[in-house]
Amino acid sequence: MQQQRTVIFAGRWRETWVGAVVAFIVFGLRVVASAEPGATQPAVKRPTTQASFANHPPLLTAEADDPAWRFVPTIEGLTAPLRTTTDDSALPTQIRLLWDKDFLYVRFTCSGKQPYAPFGDQHDAKHYQGDAVEVFIDPVGDGRQYFEIQLSPANGVLDQNTLITATPEVDDDGALVPHLLQTDYWPNIGYDMPGLRTASRVAGNGDAAVWTADLALPAAAVLHRLGKKQFEPMEVRMNLLRYRWTGPIDQPQRRLIPINWSPTRFGCPHQSAGAMGTVQLK
Repeated sequence: MQQQRTVIFAGRWRETWVGAVVAFIVFGLRVVASAEPGATQPAVKRPTTQASFANHPPLLTAEADDPAWRFVPTIEGLTAPLRTTTDDSALPTQIRLLWDKDFLYVRFTCSGKQPYAPFGDQHDAKHYQGDAVEVFIDPVGDGRQYFEIQLSPANGVLDQNTLITATPEVDDDGALVPHLLQTDYWPNIGYDMPGLRTASRVAGNGDAAVWTADLALPAAAVLHRLGKKQFEPMEVRMNLLRYRWTGPIDQPQRRLIPINWSPTRFGCPHQSAGAMGTVQLK
């Protein structure tokens, strides 16, 4: 009996030993693979574009035929968040940029189904829970302080000023790391950007529509940390996004379709201080 138990134990030990060797080999292969150059997540290339000087400032009425925008180059081909697949072929979107000494102007032209604005024109409502366009801007470019402006199809605005009270640390996606978010991330939704101007207009019949959104970011507010009151030829860090929901808030199965100029992690553009592209004011 004792011999039988010993044989059974020896067999189990042999199986365990073989399993351990296999596991060690697999683990070693994984370590080698992760050390190979092609095994790591490739660095995200952040876009750069130029904003033209506005000899004649936009009317800021969201009229499609505003002559100020007629010959301004467009930013197209917005992409899905990182490691997702939606692109702006599903949400055709054009963005144009202009500037003068007093304002940085942004125009979104959004095509598709009738946009959804659950909070109307309420100020500082959760407009990101409906269709929205968003502008992020870090004028200094060090990730310590940046603005977020959301605009709904009904011209509802959410403007937020985010302050980072420690040296910003971001991961490979450009998102702030968790320990910093817990202690040194201060989004101020109560901030109201002085001098901010917006306009929103939806045109179309039936289910199809074109939504035009105009924003004018005032130099005195945006450049406060730089001690400037006027824009000049310079570079600023920015991101530009469009949110589209597949249904109303009370629809449990609805889905968010976001596209962005500079890719961020899904649901985290507001915490992605290191994921902005560069806009050159020429």
